[in-house]
Amino acid sequence: MNTELFIARRIIGRKEGRRSFSASIVAIATFGIALGLTVMIVAVAIITGFKRDISAKVCGFGAHIQILNLDSNLSYETLPVPSELECLDRVAELDGIRNIQAFAIKAGIIKTGEEIHGAVLKGFDDQYDGIFIE
Repeated sequence: MNTELFIARRIIGRKEGRRSFSASIVAIATFGIALGLTVMIVAVAIITGFKRDISAKVCGFGAHIQILNLDSNLSYETLPVPSELECLDRVAELDGIRNIQAFAIKAGIIKTGEEIHGAVLKGFDDQYDGIFIE
């Protein structure tokens, strides 16, 4: 006889037509485990959805790939990249490339009443693909 099955039947087993005390404890524990697993599955689904939305927003405001000047010196005041790069034509022909957009970044300071805050402005030209902003 299987030892595990024997022990399980002894714990859950009925005595003289009525349920034993341990059977109700096992039922409560089973319900608790099922409820805990359900809550964890729902939490993971919500977190995965938030992760997908946040990634889409970050890529929408930025880009999947950005070509910047090598001499960026870790500041927002970078030297511009020439718009007539020969590699841009080859990149535009790749599958999955929807748009190539030039942009400019300028750091500044905004003063309101008693507070001063840093700000970064990002500018685009009139050919900007505004689907994300809409």
